[in-house]
Amino acid sequence: MQSLALHIGPHHAEWHIPDDRWVPATPPFAGKVPLEPVADYVRQVIEHPIDFPAFRKALTPDDLVVIVVPPRLNQLAAILEPLVDHIHSAQVPHEKIVLLEPPLDEGNPRSWRTTLPASLMACPMVTHDPKNRSKLAFLSSTDAGKPIYLNRLLLDAGQVFVIGQIGYDPIFGFRGGFDQIYPIFSHEQAWQDHQKKLSPSQIGHIHNQAAREAEEVGKYLGFPLFLQVFEGAGDAIWAVRAGLCDNLHDDSCQQWREAAHVDVQRPADLVIATLTQQAEQQSYHEIAAAFFNAARAVKTEGKIVVLSQAHGAMTPGLSYLDQQAQTIQGLAQARQDRVRDLVPLWQIASASEQGHLFLFSQYPAVEGQEGIVTPLTSLNQVQRLIEQADSVLYLPEAQRSLVTMKGNA
Repeated sequence: MQSLALHIGPHHAEWHIPDDRWVPATPPFAGKVPLEPVADYVRQVIEHPIDFPAFRKALTPDDLVVIVVPPRLNQLAAILEPLVDHIHSAQVPHEKIVLLEPPLDEGNPRSWRTTLPASLMACPMVTHDPKNRSKLAFLSSTDAGKPIYLNRLLLDAGQVFVIGQIGYDPIFGFRGGFDQIYPIFSHEQAWQDHQKKLSPSQIGHIHNQAAREAEEVGKYLGFPLFLQVFEGAGDAIWAVRAGLCDNLHDDSCQQWREAAHVDVQRPADLVIATLTQQAEQQSYHEIAAAFFNAARAVKTEGKIVVLSQAHGAMTPGLSYLDQQAQTIQGLAQARQDRVRDLVPLWQIASASEQGHLFLFSQYPAVEGQEGIVTPLTSLNQVQRLIEQADSVLYLPEAQRSLVTMKGNA
């Protein structure tokens, strides 16, 4: 008999599953020891980057410095504070160190600003607006002749630092490299064009077409400096690497592939997927990724349950799928209406083609509403799904892992 004890915020549940119904799988990030304290490790790696001198040696006091910030990153304040201190040690004043974040998306919380220490509040904080052409500047044209526009701050900067959040991506194969710059900080049409490249076959592959274009743009920008962050279970960070992207990215992707890979014995009737980072870091984006990854391990017409502490308001973009008899029609309409972030809609639609989706979260349920995702209001409802299933798989950190069937990695 297997026991599965889970804490989802204030909610607790313990389920007992017969051995013959339990599908074994090695959890992601097994053996990866969390860095403690993270800030001390960040100070060390930016003083001694890979094949590059200390970051401060690339700076002058007159430089405008831009730090590209991923809003939903574990222990972001513990990463930003030593990086800003390091930049400030080159006599760059705080008011010339700009924290630049991606555009606001529905279902995308921006609580990171409230976690910053007082010492960083003097740094300007800017949210990119892809619709404001006055904030964009022409960088160059790609080898294919495409004109490239980026946020003007990136072009005006004497040095750009990118905090790269390593992980899988259905457009770029992996994220954490130049994809953190382009097309995120370009105009709306550039992002819409890239969303057309969504494909499950891209995930886990390095230097695909989208990645190569982003790499080309990054090099035109003048080789930004990267701090690549490897998130683990819960709120942990198990590695941080610093240097030029070309010196880091391929090896970083390989390290992530080895750590985040989940080898499953066989498909399951029921996959229970959990998000375990802080509630403020959980959003519609993480939920969608969890559904998508769990769908790789569920039987056709099986059930996927995602357990989350996400709260607030679910993105209205989900209505594109709920109102359509065929999910492909909903996606087509969302693309036609230029929905800002098609990625999570595509992930949920893809998962729904494989199995039935259930979500336990802090999102308000709408009584009587039929939708592509069935809300659960109690963990007792999960118990009933377990009792009905012939086989059960538990998938922790589902938003970060990549599942393969045993022998097919």
